[in-house]
This record gives sequence, C-alpha cells and structure tokens, in this order.
Amino acid sequence: MHRPLSTPTVASDVTSIAPHRRVRTLVVLGVCLSVVWGCAADVDNVLVRHPLVQLVAHDSAHMRTLVLEPTEGVRIEAGAPPTLLREGGGQIVFTARAFTDDSLFFAEAPSARVTLTRPVNGTLKLRVCPSASECQGVSLPVRTRGRTTRSRE
Repeated sequence: MHRPLSTPTVASDVTSIAPHRRVRTLVVLGVCLSVVWGCAADVDNVLVRHPLVQLVAHDSAHMRTLVLEPTEGVRIEAGAPPTLLREGGGQIVFTARAFTDDSLFFAEAPSARVTLTRPVNGTLKLRVCPSASECQGVSLPVRTRGRTTRSRE
C-alpha cells in the first residue's frame, strides 16, 4: 500500500534522510568549503613586472612573502640587497640563504616576509645584472592592499 502524498516540511526532510546520505552530504559540503578556503588562503600574484625582474606575492593565512624573481639570465646583486622603502617610513630588506661563490649575487630569488595587516606601498630599489651588459639600478613603485583582521572584543 502506498502512503498518501503530503507536503514535506524542512524538519521532516532533514530527519527523513537516511544516515548514510547525511554523512555523504556533510562530507561533500566539507570538501567544497575546504577547497574554497584553501583557494582564498593561498594566493600568488605578480605585484610588479619589469623586463628584468618581477615582484611576486605569496599570501598565506597571516603572512605575505614577497619574492623577487629575475628573468632568464639576469642576476640580482647581493652587495646592496634589494630594499623596499615604505611610503610611511621604514624599509623591507630582501635576503636569501644562498649566494654565488664570490658572494656578489643571490643564487636564489631573494624574499622578504611581511604581515597582511598593512599594505606594502613604496619604492623597491635594487641592482640587476643582465648577462650581456653592465649592472643597472632599478627603482619600481609598489602598491598593495593590506588585509584587515577583526580584533576580538
């Protein structure tokens, strides 16, 4: 025998779902949320492009890592490390763990870590050396937005 059709309510819909379907629904919802959160938490973007170097930001939950990536065949001088002079005062100095044998150049892309709560606005100054020409000073304007965090009250 068939039961007569009735108009379901929200509560009856939720309670009438079989337990294995509820678990599967929660798992799918959890996976979707983690993918969205992961995409929002880890963001890579190019802040400044120059023919010899680009400044890339790798954002995670609370920190931003700024990385200077030279183009093919270009070296970044380590003697006067790249420095971002902030508009409001202060500076961010880029460093790396590895240098060339003569210690004149970075052997890997120099980087600096900053918090996401303040924007990084200012002028980036560095010296780059293309493979076939003399080293030259480069000055690049940098403008970013900071991510504000809510304080607990």
